[in-house]
Amino acid sequence: MENWLTAAEKGTSNDEKETAAGLKAYFAGMKAAGLTTENEIENSQEGWDAGLEIQWAIQQAGTLDETAVMHKLQHLNINTLGIVWNRAPSNYENITKVLAAMEIINPDGSASLYNAAG
Repeated sequence: MENWLTAAEKGTSNDEKETAAGLKAYFAGMKAAGLTTENEIENSQEGWDAGLEIQWAIQQAGTLDETAVMHKLQHLNINTLGIVWNRAPSNYENITKVLAAMEIINPDGSASLYNAAG
């Protein structure tokens, strides 16, 4: 993930700058939590991403009301560590850009590299 940060820091687009800032915050958060090994850092980002999503939805909703937050999550529009979301109720998996490699597991159990349009 350090290479990912280095690449994002060299970028000039807003997405790359947001990704670099997000990765710096992620590394600082992992360090503050006492997680410093490569394995701990590499395998904790999904939980961090989920936290970014819920934080965004609460801020957008302006409340902790579960229904209001759920409706905002249906329209997620943020950059979570290099995965740029543009979710809609008709397409919850709408990822408009991925600024790093992302492996997905296919329904048959095989793995493949995700390539988002954009």
